Amino acid sequence: MRTFRRCQDLEPEIMESLSRAGISEGASRIVYLVGAGTSDYIGRALAPLLRRRWGSEVWAVPSTTLLTDFEQFHQPDQDYFWISFSRSGDSPEGVALLQKALERHRNIQHLVVTCNEHGAMAQLCAQNSSHALALILDDAANVLLIGPPGVGKTMLAIILGRLAVEAGHRVYYTTAADLAARCHRAAIEGRWANTMRFFVAPKLLIVDELGYLPLPAEGAAALFQVISQRYLKGSICLTTNRGIAQWGQVFDDPMIAAAMLDRLLHHSAVLHIDGESYRMRAHRARAEALRKAVAP
Repeated sequence: MRTFRRCQDLEPEIMESLSRAGISEGASRIVYLVGAGTSDYIGRALAPLLRRRWGSEVWAVPSTTLLTDFEQFHQPDQDYFWISFSRSGDSPEGVALLQKALERHRNIQHLVVTCNEHGAMAQLCAQNSSHALALILDDAANVLLIGPPGVGKTMLAIILGRLAVEAGHRVYYTTAADLAARCHRAAIEGRWANTMRFFVAPKLLIVDELGYLPLPAEGAAALFQVISQRYLKGSICLTTNRGIAQWGQVFDDPMIAAAMLDRLLHHSAVLHIDGESYRMRAHRARAEALRKAVAP
C-alpha cells in the first residue's frame, strides 16, 4: 500500500517520463525491461502486459546481456525507453550499463525503479534528469540488537514492535528456535509455501534470541529463506548474543551466515549493547537485602 501511495505521489513525474519516451503518443519506441536475477524475472513477467497496454515493442533483456552485447540491442536511428529494476541501485553491471547508455546514447529515455535513493543509479538519474527518472520505493530497513544476555535487547525489540503497531503496521514476534521449528514442520507437512507467505506478510518481523540455541542445518536454511524472502519487502528486528563475526559458528555454515548478513546489513541499524545483566543486578540486590535482614 505504501508503494502504491508512493507511485501516486510521483504520478506527474512518471507521466512526464512516459511522455518523453513517447509512450503516451504511441510512438515507435522500443521498450527494454532491464534487470538481473529476480529483477530480470520482474521484467519477463511485465513484458507481455505492457506490450498489450502500450501497443509497443516491449522486451525483457538481462542487464548483463545488454552490457556485453550493447550494439546488438541498440540502433542509432531508433528511440528506446529503458525501465531498469534494481533493488540495491548499486549493482556493478546495472551502474555500468546505465552510465554507458547516458554518456553515449541520448536517444534512450530511462526509468530506474530502485529501493536505494543514495545508490549510484539514483544519483546518475539525478545528474541526467532530462533523460532519466529514479522511482524510489520503500527500502524496508532492519534493526540488529547485539549484546550479552540481560542487557534489554528483547525489551527494545518489543518496544519497536509496539510503536510499529501503534503506527498501523502489522507485526509478528517469534524466537529464532520457534521459527526454525515451525518451518521444519511445515516442510514435512507440505505447507512450506504457506508458511513462507505467513512470515513475509508482516511489515515488521521480530526474531528474538538468535544464537542462544544451536540451529540445525535445516533451521539455518529456513531462517535464511525467511530473510531472503523479506529482503527489501519488510523490516526485521533481530536480537542476538553473538557478534557478527561469530555468525558462522551459529549456523555452522559460513556461506549461509555471509548471505544472511549481506541481506540484513544492506539497509540496517546495528546496535551493540554492553553492560551487566539487569537480572544479575536484581539478584544481587535481593541477596544483599536478605543478608541485611537476617544479619544479627
